[in-house]
Amino acid sequence: MSTLQISKVRTVLLAIIFAGAPFSAASHAQDLEGKVQVKVPFAFEDGAQHFSPGLYTISVDYRNIATIRGESNSGFATTGFDEDSQPSETTKVVFHKCGDQYFLEEIWIAGDTTHTYFLPSKSERLEMSANRTAPTSVMVAALELPR
Repeated sequence: MSTLQISKVRTVLLAIIFAGAPFSAASHAQDLEGKVQVKVPFAFEDGAQHFSPGLYTISVDYRNIATIRGESNSGFATTGFDEDSQPSETTKVVFHKCGDQYFLEEIWIAGDTTHTYFLPSKSERLEMSANRTAPTSVMVAALELPR
């Protein structure tokens, strides 16, 4: 199967998964708990998706799918959760910087003892292997969501 065909299949599967999301009370409650808003001052990537600098709302549901919504574009990403020994002191979004590219890495919510991480994409793994220096982490403070 070609890369284009795989991408189309993935898009169709995600559309099917999200079609039932509004009907699940548990999904809605989890979605509200895992939502952050962040003003990103640089372009970044996740998978084959490219996001321009701007204001983004990122929400994660219980199925480990993140929805990234911006002023000019939106997308989906696969995530995981890690248990932490101490709750986070701040709400922040962390990016990997490899060379001159930024990749979505983690979301930390103030007071939570878990954080969300984004699975590295093929392009991120290729950039990390091609770059001779170790990636650095860049943290962006999240904004208060309107109530």
